[in-house]
Amino acid sequence: MHIRQLEYFIAVAETLNFTKASQRFFISQTAVTQQIKALEKEMNVMLFLRNKRHVELTPAGKAFLTDAKEVVRHLTIAIAKSTSVSTGFIGTLKIGIVKDYMDVDLVDYIKLFYKEYPNISFTFVRNNVGYLYDSLLNGNLDIVFNVKFNLEKYSQIQYRTFKKAPLLAILPPSHPLAHKISLTRSDLKEEAFILIGTEENNFGEKDSILKGFLESGYLPNNRQYVEDVETILIMVASNMGIALVPSYALPLQNFAGRIISVPILGDEERVEIISAWDKSNNNPSLTKFLANL
Repeated sequence: MHIRQLEYFIAVAETLNFTKASQRFFISQTAVTQQIKALEKEMNVMLFLRNKRHVELTPAGKAFLTDAKEVVRHLTIAIAKSTSVSTGFIGTLKIGIVKDYMDVDLVDYIKLFYKEYPNISFTFVRNNVGYLYDSLLNGNLDIVFNVKFNLEKYSQIQYRTFKKAPLLAILPPSHPLAHKISLTRSDLKEEAFILIGTEENNFGEKDSILKGFLESGYLPNNRQYVEDVETILIMVASNMGIALVPSYALPLQNFAGRIISVPILGDEERVEIISAWDKSNNNPSLTKFLANL
């Protein structure tokens, strides 16, 4: 038995989903499944009841979960204590980054921070808007770099604006507007839109997206939602519609010659990326990370 097996077990127990658990560690679902099976074999007990549609803890699994969390916590503390004398500050930091967000300034900051504090252990999670904010609120993440939507009712969340990214219209090369230098939303009134939109959440994602259209005087009559930018680009390149996408999210090199991007005019046509954290989080690694952000 080793600590990674316990961490995988805890993740599956908390999510009751092998795929979601594997995403926490950026490994395959198969790898998590194999490690859970190995743990069950070593303990000679079933920890989960599972089939293709359902996962639940057995009574033995429920009993083991509490102890497993304590073992991981105590082992993490023990490792920190044993190494801190000779290596200086040591800690952990869990960072969430919204799916499709690519920013060299963030990479450069993390690189410099890691150089100064090489003994901080980092965990990175890439996921959608709602998942990251929920994870921040329940303490599974220390800080998130996320799209700013409806945060006013969450008084415990503190945030700073990190970047503002202009919106681009993404069009097939054959589209009549593809040759334009710039566009407004009004120019696109009759178009079929493919929009970013994850499952309904408490942070007003879809409402905020549609608000931009209402302020231009219309709602698209023909619109469909997908969860990631790459799918949007595939659909636009296949002439299934057009899209509005933040400039930070474009892997253009993969779609050269198959899509055209045209800036949308207006200072208000920008997506605000914020760094957000729970003000009650007393993780010293977070305090250091925020100091020069």
